[in-house]
Amino acid sequence: MTRTDQSIMLSLLSLSSSGFTPAMHIPASAPRCAGPVMGVESMEGVGPETGNKIFDPLGLADGASERTLAWYRAAELKHGRVAMAGCAGVAWVTAGGNLFAPPETLMSLDGTTFGSLGREPFAAWEALPAVGKLQIILVIGAIEALSEAEKPHYMVRNPNP
Repeated sequence: MTRTDQSIMLSLLSLSSSGFTPAMHIPASAPRCAGPVMGVESMEGVGPETGNKIFDPLGLADGASERTLAWYRAAELKHGRVAMAGCAGVAWVTAGGNLFAPPETLMSLDGTTFGSLGREPFAAWEALPAVGKLQIILVIGAIEALSEAEKPHYMVRNPNP
């Protein structure tokens, strides 16, 4: 590919990406608004697919305070991100990638290697020694406890007004 071809491709790529950028109009004196209101009516999730109502089949938001709704939202975001990372990890390992270490690396004192667990996720979990499963659960619990102990807490809107 010549230098001219490369510059043409680069300019075409930059043009195509700018087509996805929304046009923004910010007025000169934008009004300042109050802090976000966390009422159920203002939450995302209202749309025609749910009959223009919040999807809450268990009624968890009924009678919940703003603080509880904020906690539900933070938990949903955190667990959604963990689930996405887990799906990406399963896809990566199933496709042949190494998750944490080369396959020949020892993972326990009894000689079990990462490669001996295989590529199928449920079979790998079954082949994992009980001590390894316990270690995974304890590390996840420690990460969760540390994130909840973080100061200022993520549920506090503005710790320094």
